[in-house]
Amino acid sequence: MKKLIEFLPLAILGLTPLIWFFGKGNVLINGVDTNFPLDPGLWFIRRLFVWNDLLNAGSDFSSSTAGIFFHLIQAIPYKLGFNLQLVEITSLVFWFTLICLSAYFFARLILPGNRLIQLLFVTLYAFNTYLFNTWENVKVSNLSLIAALPLGLGLLTLLKMGKITLPNVVILSSLTGIILSGAGINPSYFFTFYLAIFIYLIGQILSERSKAAFINGLRNFFLIGGLVFTINLFWILPTALFFLGNISPIGSIDKLGFTNWIDSLSENTSLLNVLRLQGAWDWYTFDEVTNTPLYIPYALNYFYKIPFIIFSFLIPFLAFISFLIFDKKNKHYYIAFAIMIAVGSFLGAGTHLPTGTFYRELVNRVPFFSIFRSPWYIFTPLVIISYAGLISLFFYNLSKVNIKRLSLLKILVPVSVSVLILANLIYSYPLITGKIFRPGRNDSFYVEFPQYVFSAKQWLDNQNNGRIIIYPDDEIENFKWGYRGIESILSLLSDQQLLYSSLNTPDAPIARLVKEFNLSLKKNQIDLAKNLSAKLNIGMIFEKKDQQSLSPKLSDGATQSLLSHFGDWYFYKFPQADILPKVYSADKLFFGYPYKNGEKFIGVLDEKSILINPDDNQVRSIPKILDLTEDLILANNSQLSSLDQFNSAPSNLKDRFAVYDLSKVHFEFEIQNGSVYMPILERYHLEEFGINYELGKKISLELDGVPSSWEIDRVTDTYVYFKNINLTSGKHRLSIQLDNKNLIKGGDFEGQAEFKQVGAGEFAIEKNEQGHNLSILNKGLEAREPSADFIVSSFDPFATYFIALKYQQIYGNNASSIVYQQNQNTLIKAQTERLPNYPQMHTFNFFYNPVVTDSTMRISLIAPLIKDPLGTKVIYDDLFVYKIFSNNLIFAKANLPVLLDTPEVKLKRISPVYYKAEIDKVSGSHVIVFSENYSPFWEVSLFSETGEKLKVVPIHFSTNLYANAWYIPETPKKYQMIISYQRQKLWLIGFIISSLTLLTVTTYFVAQFISKRVSGKNKL
Repeated sequence: MKKLIEFLPLAILGLTPLIWFFGKGNVLINGVDTNFPLDPGLWFIRRLFVWNDLLNAGSDFSSSTAGIFFHLIQAIPYKLGFNLQLVEITSLVFWFTLICLSAYFFARLILPGNRLIQLLFVTLYAFNTYLFNTWENVKVSNLSLIAALPLGLGLLTLLKMGKITLPNVVILSSLTGIILSGAGINPSYFFTFYLAIFIYLIGQILSERSKAAFINGLRNFFLIGGLVFTINLFWILPTALFFLGNISPIGSIDKLGFTNWIDSLSENTSLLNVLRLQGAWDWYTFDEVTNTPLYIPYALNYFYKIPFIIFSFLIPFLAFISFLIFDKKNKHYYIAFAIMIAVGSFLGAGTHLPTGTFYRELVNRVPFFSIFRSPWYIFTPLVIISYAGLISLFFYNLSKVNIKRLSLLKILVPVSVSVLILANLIYSYPLITGKIFRPGRNDSFYVEFPQYVFSAKQWLDNQNNGRIIIYPDDEIENFKWGYRGIESILSLLSDQQLLYSSLNTPDAPIARLVKEFNLSLKKNQIDLAKNLSAKLNIGMIFEKKDQQSLSPKLSDGATQSLLSHFGDWYFYKFPQADILPKVYSADKLFFGYPYKNGEKFIGVLDEKSILINPDDNQVRSIPKILDLTEDLILANNSQLSSLDQFNSAPSNLKDRFAVYDLSKVHFEFEIQNGSVYMPILERYHLEEFGINYELGKKISLELDGVPSSWEIDRVTDTYVYFKNINLTSGKHRLSIQLDNKNLIKGGDFEGQAEFKQVGAGEFAIEKNEQGHNLSILNKGLEAREPSADFIVSSFDPFATYFIALKYQQIYGNNASSIVYQQNQNTLIKAQTERLPNYPQMHTFNFFYNPVVTDSTMRISLIAPLIKDPLGTKVIYDDLFVYKIFSNNLIFAKANLPVLLDTPEVKLKRISPVYYKAEIDKVSGSHVIVFSENYSPFWEVSLFSETGEKLKVVPIHFSTNLYANAWYIPETPKKYQMIISYQRQKLWLIGFIISSLTLLTVTTYFVAQFISKRVSGKNKL
């Protein structure tokens, strides 16, 4: 009974997640990084494979297999029939209780005999501002580290004390390894565990300074660390190979395609903020207009409320003054905690000065150090456990003082400890009450999922129609009923393979192809979308009509074949014809020039024609490759080049005064092999530039300075195909005259005024030698600045615009112009151009790239306010707005014979890492395409019909920018192909070792336990 009473406070603290759901109804805590699965069983199964083929054509999943234990805790109650809310509550209570028990385990060792101070340690460790974000997003890596860290330190303490037997050490170390395993999802947290126990070991060694202490300490470290490491080999082996094979040691995160956010996360991690445990980036993000927090409303209390400010300083103060009162027997604790605070604060500050310079050197010089891209979140646990330990030791030592004059301490210490426990819980009120989940706000994590979501899940479980592409294509999903996510919501509930706009890897080849596909749907370029769908293995479009989005509605061509709908969720078959399977035989090979921009021209290829990289050494090793391939060339568009140069130029002013001629477009290209080519021009709105693309017509142009004309052969909704022309090897320049109309009426002020006067200024059309212009005088009669507003006619959000105007600043403030894009209800984008102080009439140019949404565009010419009583006077003239001619021009080598054999392929997916394909009707060398993200670890094995392995060496190369392909030399007429991801073998080896280790440890523990019981010794 006494034992139950002892653990009662821990049980109560562990039930904190119940408060989060109290009175909230049938909600889940979900959204953004809090990916609570709507089918926990599926999510657990995914953790058994090192490749996840569900999201954007697949990715290596090695480190995510570390989440097996975490998701097992969710899968068990789910399979037992618990509803989803109860499953989530069970999981959250489990981890909260585990953290409390782990902290109590360590506290009992360093604070023996004083349960109240032990409880103080638990509350300081389990309730603090660092954990707000950890629980808000239910971060598996953070929770695993926080739960395992006191266990690891406790085991080292027990070994030093000699109070634990080997059977208990091995079983508890293995248990620690299981609990810590989730930290492997982000291996930097796993590293922090070893850093902490190593520092703790250093403290023990420095406190004793003896050879025996050194040897025993190292033995204990390697015993615990070795068992933890071995238990985690199942994810360590494949993840280590991924790091070594895919990541450059220096600048690793950037070169993986992920955003390196070290600097942004370090912006507010000053040493003072880190020591006060207030380094989370989202606390400091404020709305510029209202000056209120964008994400963390309760942060204002910690910034401005005096009691909260005092308490934030009290915690580090108590930790530091604990060094003034310590028992020499516990010297090793103080040394270890002091080092942890120093290391945790220094590393946790990241690149924030003054220590940030050294941290940046570590990032730049230490191999793989840039994986620590979230320094505050990774290293602050060292500070937390040190604070909990030092403050608890301070009161513990005070309670041991035995001086008559200080007998009052016997009363003051427990009272002070009780007050501190209560104060810390009040200080952590957002964590206790669930305020960390932002209830009542638009960005709340409390979500009640509509029933149609689960109805859609049941339907999807029976579908097998290729990949599903998600629309609208926003990088962050934001549903009207509350859910927000950075991955498709379908990934929470289904094992369907999905394509969506990626927030984390927007520049990956597959992401660029997905962007082109979505753009083709928006522009109603259905032929292009069909060709791209074949390359991407798309069979279905999922439209979310309940998502808040600026994306335009899907075109009619994309929604002709409705498969089913559930509430506001619609599923369309696309393309309407049979889809191209994930594995198929290619019929034509094309070298793409430039290959890096292949997403711009891959859409002209037929479904089984593939694009390959001419600079790929594997491709070049294919026998007679030049006889098997032809060329596909994207010409360089001069107007797009000007735009790119403008956007990337370090000097904005120079480019804004440059001269641009949009009446002509020049295409530059290089022909590798002189031959007959078919020119292909993107059709989109050619008529707006005066280009007639009717069949049989010709367009006039200049090729290498020689006037010429091309005859139109055929037209689709995407491209205009011209009759073949002869082109010689070498560089060429093609020019087309455009009828590029000014989209502003009355911008020269020579006729009737076509602008709207806004604000209380003096507007006057003045005449000079060159004609008429507009004068605007602002005398500051009202806060709104006077402007002349012009509507841009025939506005197309898919176009990019060039804007030119003349101006002269007579006196006062600098002239300025603002481009507004808006719909009926919302200002979508505003681009302000502040014009330089120029006393003479001068031309100013700039570009505007709209947000792709149904909207209008207007331009304001402004006379800005100034305090000078004379005010501001500006003269404007000759406002021009032109569309950029952004259409692509492609040259395809013509008359390509079908040289490749195209056998039949029947595919069976066994798992995400294992496929079987039957290849039939083979008559020669052929190329097999596997439309999954390329990795050199995808491997094929070929077998005859009788099961004998064929002695054929396929050549593995990348194709279609992202996919895998194998050139297969001569084979039997029929054979079997096995496609497998080789890193799965490492996972299996690691899993076997981990399982055998756990089995051996458990067997050893049970055997020793039985032996002790038989011999009458109950204690192990």
